[in-house]
Parts: sequence; structure tokens; C-alpha cells
Amino acid sequence: MALHSLLDRPIDVEVSLLTDGRSHFFDLVTRDRDVVAESKAFSWTATGNVPSAKISTLREAVTYLRGLPNGTTRYLIIKRSTHPRKKETLAEYFVRLNEEMLGAVNVLELPEEGGELRNVHGLLAPRREDGGQRERTQSPPAESHGRSSSPPADTVAELNTFRTQLLRILDWLDGAAMSEESIARRISRLYYSGRIPRVTASLMHTVREVRNAAEHDGYRPTAHEVSAARSAAAGIREWAEKNGWRETKQLSQPS
Repeated sequence: MALHSLLDRPIDVEVSLLTDGRSHFFDLVTRDRDVVAESKAFSWTATGNVPSAKISTLREAVTYLRGLPNGTTRYLIIKRSTHPRKKETLAEYFVRLNEEMLGAVNVLELPEEGGELRNVHGLLAPRREDGGQRERTQSPPAESHGRSSSPPADTVAELNTFRTQLLRILDWLDGAAMSEESIARRISRLYYSGRIPRVTASLMHTVREVRNAAEHDGYRPTAHEVSAARSAAAGIREWAEKNGWRETKQLSQPS
């Protein structure tokens, strides 16, 4: 298995671990239980249609991986399968649509015939170089800091309200909802096409990041961080309204 050569460490298969208080059998786990991987040999349909059930299974695998304790290095390994017309691999498609839920889960792609793993999302864990003690891996901040307690429900609700407003403004800019594109990619696309100024794009990313950390990572934002998201949402709304956006006329185009 290619993951063996990536880590240069013994790996057990089909290991039961607790994830968010539930038991789940993970496909590949190191003996130290500090690196865990789920491996899925999924493909596009023969006609190039989206394999919806398989995408749902991949999302479920991400949920299991994200429920593991902090400090665990997590991998989702997907067999390389290229779309017959779009030339996009299934792993690339999955990451593009689910980038915001991945968190600290690294997505790797394995050629059907075996060989080198390709990193599609996240950071690869470093190899051990000491023959005994493994190198410390760097965990993303949202996964390793500020999780002493879950965020209050009213804080999450307020942040989700900011996100809903952001989605409505993005839909207004696009003229329609863009369900197959992540919020981060929409903001970047609209910024680089000249539809959103730099400062407004930065405010949008602030709302997105704070909300995602609280909603998906269980991160408890500080009062200043919530205030920053609140101010960012107000700034976004102010810019949008100056350019013609109204809550009841979301799909009218900006002047």
C-alpha cells in the first residue's frame, strides 16, 4: 500500500477507534494510532454523471475522520478516476464541492494501477527521520486551538446568519445560486473578475472563516473574533446596498 511508503511506519488495517464517542472501523491506522486513513476505490459513472451515493459516503468518511482526537493526522485516500469529458478527477471534484468541511483532513489520490500518491488537499505528514520518535506534525489552528469548550449556540446561530446574508449577496452578484462551487472559490472568482473589491473580499473571507471554525470545528471564538465577524458582515452589507442590493431583490444585478 502506498501509504506505507509515505509514512515508513507499520500500519494496521480495519481498526476500531472512537470518533465523537462512537466506534468506527477505519481502513488504515498506524500502530501508535496517531495517523488514520480511510481509503475509497470510487469512480465516475460510465456516462460521467455524479455518483451521488459515493459522494455521500466520502462526506461520511470525512465526518468520521474529523471526529478523531486532536493531534491525529487524517487522510482520505480516493482512487484516481478522471471524468470522461471534463478531465476533472473524482477527488478534485469532491474537494472542490466540500472544501469547507474538510478541516484537517488531507485528501490524497491513488492511481488505479498503484504508485505515487498525489496530494489534492491539505498537508502531507513528514517522514520520521530518527528511527524512533516521530516528527511532530503541525495541525491547522482550527483543529488544535480554542476547543476547551464548544461555542455557545447563540454565537453559532449569529455566525450562520452572517453566512446566510453572504450567500444571498453572492447569489445576487452571480444572478443565481451556484451550488457546485464553494463559498471561498466564489469569492475569489468574483474578486479576480473585478466584481468585488479587495477589502470586501477580505471581509467575506473573515465571515466564512469564523463561521466555519465555530460550526464545523467546534472552535469557541473570542468576543473580539465574533465582533470582527459582526463588523465584517455589516461592512459587506453596506457595500452591497450601496451597489443596489436589497434583501427582497437578491437577484437584481449590481449597477
